[in-house]
Amino acid sequence: MGIAYLTTDPKPGDSDNVLLAKILQSLGGVPESGDLRNNLLRKSLEQWGGSFSPGDWDHRILWKILESLGGVPRLGDRHYNLLWKILEDLGGVPRLGDTHNNLLRKILERVLVLAPVNAAVNSFVTRAGISSQTQIDALLVLVEAAIAHGWWDLCDLIYPHVGATAGAHAQNLKSSNFTVTWAGAVTHNVNGITGDGATGYGDTGYNLRSSGQITLNSGHVGVYQRTLPTGAGGKHIAGAAILGDAFFGVSRAFSGAFTGNVNELTQSSLTNSVGFGALSRISSTGKSYFLPTGSTTDATSSINTVNLTLFLLARNLSGVMNAPSNGNVAGLTVGSGITSAIYQLMKADWQTFNTANGRQV
Repeated sequence: MGIAYLTTDPKPGDSDNVLLAKILQSLGGVPESGDLRNNLLRKSLEQWGGSFSPGDWDHRILWKILESLGGVPRLGDRHYNLLWKILEDLGGVPRLGDTHNNLLRKILERVLVLAPVNAAVNSFVTRAGISSQTQIDALLVLVEAAIAHGWWDLCDLIYPHVGATAGAHAQNLKSSNFTVTWAGAVTHNVNGITGDGATGYGDTGYNLRSSGQITLNSGHVGVYQRTLPTGAGGKHIAGAAILGDAFFGVSRAFSGAFTGNVNELTQSSLTNSVGFGALSRISSTGKSYFLPTGSTTDATSSINTVNLTLFLLARNLSGVMNAPSNGNVAGLTVGSGITSAIYQLMKADWQTFNTANGRQV
């Protein structure tokens, strides 16, 4: 008969077997009444993608779990050493003096942290067809950081633009919704997406008024720019607008500055720079620009939420592609408004991600 813990958090007094059962359940397995340690370890090994042989004892199963996590067991490793290494491979921190029970508690804590991370990355990797372990590892770090730093839940769209193909770059890391439809000439390579400044753009299918967390007085768009748009005229990096109603998005204006709007018509600007920048509104009376080189806040009032889908590498102007960009983008986020503190965390997380993928600026 299966056991279903209402909460898998470690509790004071949890025995080794209870902790093992909670680890198994957190991994998606089903502990049964009467399962002994060997049974629980075998089932956990299967959840981690490994397999056991008849007669495998506890020590051998722990050895295989460590291997399935990419760790390296050594001859002479005992149960305790293997648990220590498993915890380290999960990103946990063992301490001298930790008992077996302490190590199992810490392993459970890491499994609980990593479960939503693995689920999100596994879904994205499958949809994007990514096989590069470097990219997968970078995605795992990005998602864990986004959750830990509080900006994962603020986003409806997170496009990491990895995979080097149009299909991979179309995928939303946050969910399976809002797959980008590309049109015109867009270059897809290891550096992300680059428009041609004439025909290339992507339609996210994300309606700024009705699709997610953006409201009249709350919204943000963040972009990791590797190269800035060039040439005459405005170049929209991402946006949508209805003339006389409202604008949303970021662009390089005629002057070369970073400009943008969040549910308003009044456009303001800040000297542009590469790296991760964001435009955010968190009140009815002002919006903020955040760039690696500085920030500013403008007293502009929100007037309406744009009832159009967001375009990438161009602006959706009342349903028509407008002012396409020829810059290179290696990451984009859209969702509710963000503070300066959240921006700083996002900037660091995106820099770490793009550094891991060898395309940092």
